[in-house]
Amino acid sequence: MKKIILIIAGILVIGGSVYTYMQTQNQDAQPAEKTINLMGIEMTEQQAKDHCKVMPNMAGCEEYLN
Repeated sequence: MKKIILIIAGILVIGGSVYTYMQTQNQDAQPAEKTINLMGIEMTEQQAKDHCKVMPNMAGCEEYLN
């Protein structure tokens, strides 16, 4: 019975360590990209430029049309 408890505890410790490591790697791998709130919609700067090309008269698009 003690062997089973130790095996389960070991699996939980290893699983927790792997999970923590993967979360750290994912945060480091993704560069923080600036987001813009355009009329209540969160988007990247490139998405804002593309959106404003289609809707140039939309409020807030002035700075992304150049």
